[in-house]
Amino acid sequence: MKKSIFLVCLVVFGVVSLSAIGPIVSVSRLGWQTDSISYGISRMVDIASLPLLDRGISVHYEGSIDKRGKNADWDWSLYQDQRGEWVIFDVDGPGCIYNLVQHRYMSSSDPLFRFYFDGEETPRFSLRLSEFGEKEPFIKPLAESYIGPFDNGRGPIRVARSFVPMPFNKGCRVTTDVKLEGYERTKGEGGWGHVVYHTYADNGIKTFTGKENYDTLIQLWKKQGSNLCVKINWHIIVSRNKRSMLASPLLYWMKKERELLVL
Repeated sequence: MKKSIFLVCLVVFGVVSLSAIGPIVSVSRLGWQTDSISYGISRMVDIASLPLLDRGISVHYEGSIDKRGKNADWDWSLYQDQRGEWVIFDVDGPGCIYNLVQHRYMSSSDPLFRFYFDGEETPRFSLRLSEFGEKEPFIKPLAESYIGPFDNGRGPIRVARSFVPMPFNKGCRVTTDVKLEGYERTKGEGGWGHVVYHTYADNGIKTFTGKENYDTLIQLWKKQGSNLCVKINWHIIVSRNKRSMLASPLLYWMKKERELLVL
């Protein structure tokens, strides 16, 4: 039993650690190229590849975290544009939004979110905080707006979350009609929130339309709590290199369905 647990940990976490070392490591899965960019829905449903670090991809955060390193994590805006809209996300080049979150008091206004893609002057999608989970393409179970608990007097508070993947080729901007700032309920404030997104070295990304087929992703989402393990053939090679951080060759797991080879 202990051996099985060790082997699982080695495969899941060892691959990530080795991949992070750099050119001394080559990781591949038979029939799959790690150099190709998988994004959006296809990346989210590829459970077998979750332990792998994709090449040509960077992970980013934009949100209300205190930029001074303190605990004032309730102001979320970059600038106000010529239309008077408050820009909370503005990225050039190919990328994909994977998660958007915003918390706001029930007594505060219901902000309108607008999504602009590839330099568009007209937003491709617009919806209010309360419409997440109800208005396409931000529908359940991939998106939702719900009322959080009382939480010792801090709540109730509206929480909107979206895991609808939104890839873009040339860039993306997200704006709100009110400035998301502050933490005081009596002043109608509440600016907590963030966007988690990827950027890509490749420019062959197809921009989000909202008409994508989410069936596979939704089916997978509904399996929460179930065993999603799949059989895969791993082939990992670690080569010797004088600059390597590895003092000696790692080791060795060969089994019928999987193999780890270290040279």
